Amino acid sequence: NQSQLQIDPEVLNLYTQINPKLSLQQDLSNFLATQNNQKPQQSQATVDSLLYGPVNLSIPEVPNLQSDVFLHLISMFFTYFHPTAPLIDENRFFQNLIPSNNHHPMLLYAIYAVGCSYSRHPVLYQSPFYTPQKASQFFVNKALASVPPPESKNFSTFEAVEICQASLLLSCTDFLAKKCRTWMMLGMGTRLISRYEFQSMSNEPSFVTMFNGMRKIDVEATTEERKRLWWGGLLIDLFVSLSSGAPLMIDEEDFADTVISPSLFSKPDGHKLSTVAPFLAPHIHVHHGNNTIPTEMDKWKPYFSGFPKDTIFGGTDLTSERWKQPTMGFFQVNHLFSDLNEVSHLIQLSFITRRVLRCANRPQKTHMTEGPGYLLGALLPKNDDEAMRLHDVLIAWYVALPPHLRLWVSLESLHRDKVPEEGCSIPMGKQISSMAVQLNLLFFFTLALLHQKEAEKSSINFAGSPSQFQHQPIYRLHPSHSAMRGVTCVDMLVVSYRAQVHVIKLVYGQSAPTPTQVPPSEISGSGIVGCLLMAAPMALLSQSEYGMTLAEPASVPNSFPSIESLVLPVLENLAQVWPSCSHYASTFRML
Repeated sequence: NQSQLQIDPEVLNLYTQINPKLSLQQDLSNFLATQNNQKPQQSQATVDSLLYGPVNLSIPEVPNLQSDVFLHLISMFFTYFHPTAPLIDENRFFQNLIPSNNHHPMLLYAIYAVGCSYSRHPVLYQSPFYTPQKASQFFVNKALASVPPPESKNFSTFEAVEICQASLLLSCTDFLAKKCRTWMMLGMGTRLISRYEFQSMSNEPSFVTMFNGMRKIDVEATTEERKRLWWGGLLIDLFVSLSSGAPLMIDEEDFADTVISPSLFSKPDGHKLSTVAPFLAPHIHVHHGNNTIPTEMDKWKPYFSGFPKDTIFGGTDLTSERWKQPTMGFFQVNHLFSDLNEVSHLIQLSFITRRVLRCANRPQKTHMTEGPGYLLGALLPKNDDEAMRLHDVLIAWYVALPPHLRLWVSLESLHRDKVPEEGCSIPMGKQISSMAVQLNLLFFFTLALLHQKEAEKSSINFAGSPSQFQHQPIYRLHPSHSAMRGVTCVDMLVVSYRAQVHVIKLVYGQSAPTPTQVPPSEISGSGIVGCLLMAAPMALLSQSEYGMTLAEPASVPNSFPSIESLVLPVLENLAQVWPSCSHYASTFRML
């Protein structure tokens, strides 16, 4: 009965074109009867399970949970979360999922946990879940229970890649990192990255390994998988550090070359990835007229074709700008793939942000003049102009962004006497991509983080009066040495906040959202967004010229609204997807 098949309607039409003599259901029934010596009607249940997905995709505790629920959660993960944290090679993942699931359960459970944040599938409101949030916690616990013991052989096989991916994903379920398990999972993921040297193309033996007995293990991983894990580790390690205050676990300084050139990883043709595992055959298509008929390695596409349903975004989902792009072939699967060219800009920015974070957290040390000279020589001095150098790097990075990701051609448009709307490349009401939102929010967060420490010198002290004035360095808003005005570090905080406010208005419109309003998907792609909204307004609260304005309960009708009138409503709105955002809102209220 074809009406019982929960599968994209294009599947049957496709199969008719490929094999006009048989229907999809008849073909599967005959195939199973041949393989299992069954009569076609006896294999009907197995046929239905194949049409829902792989037969071994199940959970023992919930045996009645059908495979289409798991496929739905996987679709949620790859559509909404994965584009800004592309840890997984999509093609290889799906090919190892259908027709037979060959994935480590820890990875699948981690994907389900993240997917629940975006899903409103009816099953998630039933036993044993009851709510999407509890369902996410259920899958987190299942993933943690699937962590293999340290002496397991899983860590010396290709499964080590998926264990590493799962560890990093589990640290993303709540970027606040208030629970020890988050640190544990991040530590496990980053140590695996270091252990297998995923920042390199292979794990080559060194001189030290020749005498310490520690044999290096070169796990089975493609070049692309290694690069994705290295980039993902840098990104998630940064986000956990920003949101929790924990120190960075990866030392990125020695591997700057791995993020400087996008050509080291990104592919010019989007999701059509050319690097596959040695044991996988080339991705071959059979051309049939003007269409492309999928072959053996495309079996997964019918199960994921079409746009996700039962999401928290409902009919207001604004990510459809990617879905309007035609997919080669019969199936609409573009929404499941990351644009690696765009991701390369995010990784480059995250590398700069890591350097800024180290600069901001570096304690003030007295100049050492006593002690053994050979030890003093080992202490590499940091230049006094490090903040100036990082500022110039940040501005140059932003100017070099592609036009569709760079919202302002010149940051001069964000100066206090300018109108941000006039210099913005995207007019109000026009759609903005999730990558553009995250890139711009992270950039202006980094800018505020860099200048916050210097701005404290002119902040209000505990007596309520301004601190003793000290000369502040002057920074440029453009890398050119032309007649651009110079601004102080306090001005840079103002620029960051005005930019943040305008990005919010591009996403939500002119009116502040309500806590129950459907959150836009382009700002909900990562739980770190709540943290990125904190730095600039919090730094400006201590400035006498701006603190009172930001603390006012009423809305100010300009590009400098109070925290309560705009930032707090946005955080409470995003808490529907990422509960940690409510913690950030509480932090502002307690100030």
